[in-house]
Amino acid sequence: MFTALPRVPYIFSFSQRDALASTKAVSDVVVLDSLFWPRIPPFVVRPTGGRGESVLFFTGAGGYGDQVMAWPAAKFLHDLGYKVHVLCDPGNDHLWGWFPWVESVLVTPVALSEVEVFDHLALYAYVTNVDEHGGQPHPTDHLFRLMGVDPATIPEEKKRVKPPLSLGHLSIRAGAPPQLGLVQLSGSNICRRPTPERLSKVLNRLVKEVPLTWIGLHDVEDEHTKIAREVLDVRINVPFDEFVGLTAAATITVGPDSFLTHLRGTLGLPGVAIFGTHDPAIRTRYYPEISPVWERRACPSSPCSIFRRTFPKYLCPPSAEPRQECAVIGAGYDSVVDVVKSKVSELSS
Repeated sequence: MFTALPRVPYIFSFSQRDALASTKAVSDVVVLDSLFWPRIPPFVVRPTGGRGESVLFFTGAGGYGDQVMAWPAAKFLHDLGYKVHVLCDPGNDHLWGWFPWVESVLVTPVALSEVEVFDHLALYAYVTNVDEHGGQPHPTDHLFRLMGVDPATIPEEKKRVKPPLSLGHLSIRAGAPPQLGLVQLSGSNICRRPTPERLSKVLNRLVKEVPLTWIGLHDVEDEHTKIAREVLDVRINVPFDEFVGLTAAATITVGPDSFLTHLRGTLGLPGVAIFGTHDPAIRTRYYPEISPVWERRACPSSPCSIFRRTFPKYLCPPSAEPRQECAVIGAGYDSVVDVVKSKVSELSS
């Protein structure tokens, strides 16, 4: 519950602003609503470093996976001598609170006066997710560019940040099954989601052909979880520490371009990721242990970098009925079990 003080200006994220605008009881008491982002002077990294100055860093690109890809840019500022404070959307604070080099974490909405105390504002409402054109850069590289740093000058090992595991994470890892396979049942975006029927076929094959203890992870109760429960243990919206501990414990992970893949990649552990609309080179370039599956031949428009919540009307291949699944991600799920088997065999040899 958020209670605003009267006549105090606050900064909201775009998603929060949209929610407020659609709530009449709230919109009726808003005196003025205007964009803050265009008024912020561009933040450019000094060649001489930060000199102990404070910088408030924010990326509103999306969920957990996007925050993970922002870690290297924020850590780079710390290494240059800036005191890094982080602003984030509600729920994303878990992704920043465990780093000792993060001075503080603020969560939107935040009073304008709290933002004005910082020496610098490095606030990026969007990075690449809403750019649906071809030729997208890796989000980490794009953040470096926005800060005035040539990403080619940054060593690749500095473009991923391995999070420190707490005692709680280590305890969960120690208590996990010794031969554990994790599978994220679906992505939040419809273009990263298999149909329940296809997921059922994949899970049945995984359980039969890859001799691990399989756990399915998902954030909501839906058709995907209903189908998954027929063949394996399913955990819904697990606590963050449990998610991290299980991810660190697993022999292999399987899922779409989402948090499980990104966390696994930063930990330097093997995983298999199924891609649809995006070229995996955009997202897994700095995760050498992640094996991408990308059946781009399934669609003549691939890659299309679609981020929207519905399928584009003219870009997707013709379908007799409204499309329920990206053709490329569907084909990827059909072939993913063979990739997982090969990867597990390689790990055990």
